[in-house]
Amino acid sequence: MSVIDFIEEKELITLKRLYHVESPISLCRLPYPGHKKGCPNVGKSNSCPPYAIRLGRKYNLQKPCYFVYVKFNIKKQETRMLKLHPNWTKKQARCLLYWQNAVRKELKEIAEFYSLNPDLDYELIPEAMGLHVFETAIYHGIKIERNYSTQEYIYKIAFIGELRDEEE
Repeated sequence: MSVIDFIEEKELITLKRLYHVESPISLCRLPYPGHKKGCPNVGKSNSCPPYAIRLGRKYNLQKPCYFVYVKFNIKKQETRMLKLHPNWTKKQARCLLYWQNAVRKELKEIAEFYSLNPDLDYELIPEAMGLHVFETAIYHGIKIERNYSTQEYIYKIAFIGELRDEEE
């Protein structure tokens, strides 16, 4: 079995409500395991705060917007890795180095497929543009969780929207 075999759901949903944050950098600076100061990419890329443009400056948020997501079974991945490496800890078996690139690639392919219309584009990291993905996902019934060490599923989510007219 490969990592891709543990993707249990791929879905496109129309967003009825978007939750924004005043300062996208505040999301990126939230601590997570191994990164007390938040994401190490802040300020190092044009697609990350403080350089990333706001979602509403690139996309027409008055038009339909979408989430496309993949639901990855991290519990099955953990079980697989512990069988391959019996001396590993649960934390090592869940390490994103062993699954995240494959899952992101799948998400990107799906997002590209759904945004074939030339008026549409997608963002793989919409948080950097000020969209509160967690709150927006919960509002739309995606059962996303924050406790990485106990959750059964990881959701990788991309935003799809219509680009603003250049004159705007």
